[in-house]
Amino acid sequence: MFLADQRLCSISIDAARARLADLVTYGWLTTASAASYQDGIDHLLWTWPADDPPNLPRLAQTHFLDPIHRLDTTTMGMRWHATAVTGGLFTALDANITLTGEGDQVTRLTLTGVYRSPLEMLTTVPERILLNKAATTTIRSLLTRICGALESGTPGSQ
Repeated sequence: MFLADQRLCSISIDAARARLADLVTYGWLTTASAASYQDGIDHLLWTWPADDPPNLPRLAQTHFLDPIHRLDTTTMGMRWHATAVTGGLFTALDANITLTGEGDQVTRLTLTGVYRSPLEMLTTVPERILLNKAATTTIRSLLTRICGALESGTPGSQ
């Protein structure tokens, strides 16, 4: 499924670029990814029919590519892998995090990506809708965390 969302952050593009690099360097973005992934899982468990809970994966690996800078835009690739309870890769998110200068002290933070889950093939249409909402919750959580950290300037803040 294709995912996209964005936030406006109260920070200049130059400061946002430097802080995003720090978030990766200090491991903050990996920790925020795990917390956001868990937010999506929690949402899914909360909305899934109680009589048939899914066998949910856990986030196992996060990878971030070096940022690419162009004028007032910076793009950084990321990949999340989750593993099934029985082991092996289960789900993946391939996405780009993009920072775009929108003025002196405003930066647009955008995430666009593709989320793949074998559960989509094994579920009914209503269950796929729930999976989509859980993925959307995950992405919104991640963008909110990143924007807050960019604005605060502290790699450990959420």
